[in-house]
Amino acid sequence: MKVVKMKGMLSLIIALAVIIASTVIVASSINFYIETSGDAQNFNQGKILMSNLDAVVRELMFESKGATRDFSFNLKQGFFHVDGNNNLLKLTMEADVIEPGTIIKEGNVIIKRRPFVDAYDGDPDNDDENDLVMENDFIMFSVKEIGSNESHVDIGTKDLIIITNKFTNTTIKPEQTMLIDMTDVSSGTGYTEFLNRGSDLEEASIRLFMNSTIDYEAVFTLKAGHDFVEVEVRPME
Repeated sequence: MKVVKMKGMLSLIIALAVIIASTVIVASSINFYIETSGDAQNFNQGKILMSNLDAVVRELMFESKGATRDFSFNLKQGFFHVDGNNNLLKLTMEADVIEPGTIIKEGNVIIKRRPFVDAYDGDPDNDDENDLVMENDFIMFSVKEIGSNESHVDIGTKDLIIITNKFTNTTIKPEQTMLIDMTDVSSGTGYTEFLNRGSDLEEASIRLFMNSTIDYEAVFTLKAGHDFVEVEVRPME
């Protein structure tokens, strides 16, 4: 197997990451199921690689600015890349050796196996307006960010939601109609908010509160392994 020698630019990126922030080495996104006898061996090889790279970074932390190291490795499976936006070094591989949704931290090495849900502020429709976005390996679901608990504004549910199927790369904007006891409560005043947000979640939820003919809340929940969003509509007492 060919040995890849990483030097020059990689060393510069590692040194830069140390200067900007505390460096974390991440082995992430261990996707899918592969029934091969080499899974455990490849997984352990990946952990050793990232631990060795972590040791190199720790050495650089105590040297002068601009110090570099050559780092060579022989990787049988997976791919290695630098996440400059988050100052992370990542190894992605396929191995069925830990349970889905597992996160393990060993020193500076973080091992993750998908699926997870990420919940964050974004603009998936590129309309320069902020949306509340929930995303897993299968779909991206977003709700327009409207108003707040302190400031209720006009809301119509028919243009509130955007759904993207990540496998087919198709996006739809369903005309969502809300009915309670056969009463149309699709418009009124209120707000939207995250009930929880962050990365690597088991599930995430977005809440719509509406003052309409009937006051109610609708909670949209996306779970890590699901290709659909659960909706619970509850009249307010």
